Amino acid sequence: MRQQSIRLPEDLRKRLRVLVAERDTSIQAFAVAAIREKLSREKEGVNVGEFMTEYTDGRGEKHEAIQIPWDKVAMVLGRYYAEDEEDDQTLLDHLLSLGAPKWVQEAEGWTDDHGWGLIGPVI
Repeated sequence: MRQQSIRLPEDLRKRLRVLVAERDTSIQAFAVAAIREKLSREKEGVNVGEFMTEYTDGRGEKHEAIQIPWDKVAMVLGRYYAEDEEDDQTLLDHLLSLGAPKWVQEAEGWTDDHGWGLIGPVI
């Protein structure tokens, strides 16, 4: 099979280099795994992107965030949210299985009328 190059914008190339270094892998292996994962999620009809949002803190700083609506929380848990660590871990594991960013593992959480969420890095 003939190899082809892909031209990436500079910001994506920088991010890719960091991710490859963090995972101690090659760009090719990382790309193949990412494409397989993306195709698998699309096949299942699940995309973590639908949960991506922004969170504005008390100082007015915007953060990356993920928020799962309450109806989806109930689907994942099979019941209503019990506001305990076990439910939080189940939701976190679900997000990671969908390909959520690594920052979710150390993120602070919040809940509101719209759902259960995690606050990420400043944008």
